[in-house]
Amino acid sequence: MASWNAVVDVSNVCWSPHLPPLGRQAPAWDRLGLVMAAWREQHGADTRLELVADDSLVRVLGPDARAFLELKRGGGIRTASVADDEILRLAHEGGLYVITRDHYIDHRAAHRWIDQSPERFQAWETIDGVVRLAPLGIRTRSAQDVSQAREVKVLREALDLRAFLGPLAECLEDEARLIELGRDFLRDELQRGVRLLGGLKNRFGRHDPYQVRVNPTTRSRAEAGRSHRRRAVRRTAAPGIRR
Repeated sequence: MASWNAVVDVSNVCWSPHLPPLGRQAPAWDRLGLVMAAWREQHGADTRLELVADDSLVRVLGPDARAFLELKRGGGIRTASVADDEILRLAHEGGLYVITRDHYIDHRAAHRWIDQSPERFQAWETIDGVVRLAPLGIRTRSAQDVSQAREVKVLREALDLRAFLGPLAECLEDEARLIELGRDFLRDELQRGVRLLGGLKNRFGRHDPYQVRVNPTTRSRAEAGRSHRRRAVRRTAAPGIRR
């Protein structure tokens, strides 16, 4: 490559227990400065470093969040809901190195160039208190590995979302259970209604059970009167004809 310009996976750096304070399983903002200084010491003070972080990082930095926000306001760092896509886009379009310990296995299908350019991915290590950077060791992965990595990532994101939502997640689950119970209740009531209508059909046959039934042999007084008048008219119109 023509230059040593790079994009830095800031969230990965800050969370890394491979940087001082070694072994600490919590984000530390000072780790970013160590990595940037080590890279420029190895490849030149004028190398350009693009900083990209997850949106969620600022929420776990504690007092260091102020430094993060100041850097962001000054345009020194960009953020994304998930930084991976932005990091890989910048690296691919700008021909940049990627400073990270993430092998991006779940992105291999969308970014074929990762397998073709393993040397562009550089990772840090701390030896005798000194931070150094060297090739990460990217290697080709099978389609099954890529698929499994994507599934694991989806699960991890779901767990992270639940941890972030806290009690709200339980409320949402309770609401979902209520909706499910309501759906079951409506289904049961509908089935009861169908059984009831079936019973009415068996009892009344094809007729409407609410239809008023009239005895066909019963005639109203008005109908009897009309019949009598029709007979009288026929006798008047044709005298002498025996009926």
